[in-house]
Amino acid sequence: MSSVPRPLAVLDTSFWTVGFKAGVLGYALKLYRIVVPRQVEQEIRIPDRRYPQRVYPDTALFDEVRHLLLSPPTPEPPAIARFGAGEAAAIPLAETLNATLLINDRRPAEYARGLGIRVTTLPGLIVLARSRDYVATHVAEAMLRTCTQHGTSPALVQEASLVLSALLVERSAART
Repeated sequence: MSSVPRPLAVLDTSFWTVGFKAGVLGYALKLYRIVVPRQVEQEIRIPDRRYPQRVYPDTALFDEVRHLLLSPPTPEPPAIARFGAGEAAAIPLAETLNATLLINDRRPAEYARGLGIRVTTLPGLIVLARSRDYVATHVAEAMLRTCTQHGTSPALVQEASLVLSALLVERSAART
């Protein structure tokens, strides 16, 4: 049995940190071969200045699965002069590699789409996981609520909720 190779994707920091909280990182790893820009890796691993000895769960997971993630080419393309450091590095890398950008911030996602880069947001990944029956509808809805609680744009979540509803209607109609 042959499987289709997973597409290449470039990770942004917000996708990892909120994706951990929402419980979707396993699906990202299942669906994509993920490249981690050096700046994103640095942001994920940076210790809290107040408690430098602490290791937060999303960082611990990153450290444990880092061998499953791909390193960027050397040298990386230059960062753009907008957004945060992670987005500024991830967007040009995704463009250079012709890869999907995994991001959870609306404005950088829209900017990347304007450049012709394929973008998957956390809500979009949740919809993708549901469309492939990796998760039940109520689990996908709970994941979206978690994204909302952790700063994901309400517009991104609402769009994904509408798509989930349409999927549910479509599947109900197919069963009758």
